Amino acid sequence: MAVPAQGSGTVAVRAPPIRGNADRLLAAGTHGRQSAHAAGRVRGYAGFGPAAFQQLMTDVFHPLK
Repeated sequence: MAVPAQGSGTVAVRAPPIRGNADRLLAAGTHGRQSAHAAGRVRGYAGFGPAAFQQLMTDVFHPLK
């Protein structure tokens, strides 16, 4: 899901859309919560980009609320 950008010291966040039957809503809630928890743990890391993470949450998880 996260891949270091070459030579920049930052991390680019990429995630595929969540697809499937009605269980995708349950999966989105679970994965969104886990992602938010992980972001809270690494927010002090120099390579963490809060704007990129916020965009990930907005693009992938918010449409499924």
